[in-house]
Amino acid sequence: MNVPLNEIITHFNDNTWAILRLINRQPDVSLLGIRKELELSQTKAQIEIARLEGAACIRTERNQNDQRLVIYTVTSYGQFALDL
Repeated sequence: MNVPLNEIITHFNDNTWAILRLINRQPDVSLLGIRKELELSQTKAQIEIARLEGAACIRTERNQNDQRLVIYTVTSYGQFALDL
């Protein structure tokens, strides 16, 4: 199923956009960094990260050196959303 990006981003809220912009500016930002920078609860931050990941705007992977840490990366789709 292909859903146009314009339709997907209508479901983004201010926190979703703020997280996407933050990850774009600071690719090494952690969940804790996102929470502190944007003053979000862990649950809210995780919901918005899941929304971005589900929309294919970010990719998450474990840090090779420390499996406890997650690395967030803006995808080309996410970059396109930021450029709209």
